Amino acid sequence: MTTIAPGTASCYAHPASPPVGECRRCDRAICTTCAFEGVGDGGPFSGPTYFCADCMLAGPTAEQQRGAFVFGLGSIACFGLTVFLLGASILAVAAELVPAPREEFLWGVVGVVKFGLVLTGISLGLIGREKGRRGGALLALLGLIGNSALLLLLLGFAIAGSATKG
Repeated sequence: MTTIAPGTASCYAHPASPPVGECRRCDRAICTTCAFEGVGDGGPFSGPTYFCADCMLAGPTAEQQRGAFVFGLGSIACFGLTVFLLGASILAVAAELVPAPREEFLWGVVGVVKFGLVLTGISLGLIGREKGRRGGALLALLGLIGNSALLLLLLGFAIAGSATKG
């Protein structure tokens, strides 16, 4: 739970109101009128986290923007690797480059890697969007959309492949 410094008896903007917590970003005491409740610090008993109106309007910090960019870049990298593996798989099947006895095992491994990359890309995109406070994280959004589309495509291939075997 957010603690109030001893001697702080009122909100920074409303001197007649008692504070309910401190702004997580600027550490000012804030009342229920000023407080925007955010996500806790991660523990199950961490309690609410508060932000003042000024900090809410200020948008993401430089650190949050860097985090959003890095996670977005990771999401885009997962998308690119998955597209490469998907293209290589299609070309290998078309050119019949894979010997028949090892074909099923190899495609199973490649399929698991592709699904893993797509799910990792989606996760990184979601984290990037959250780090950027859902604003200004375009790279993460693009990675999220691209990986989600690939997930649907891979699921379609998997369903079609299992239908042809059965």
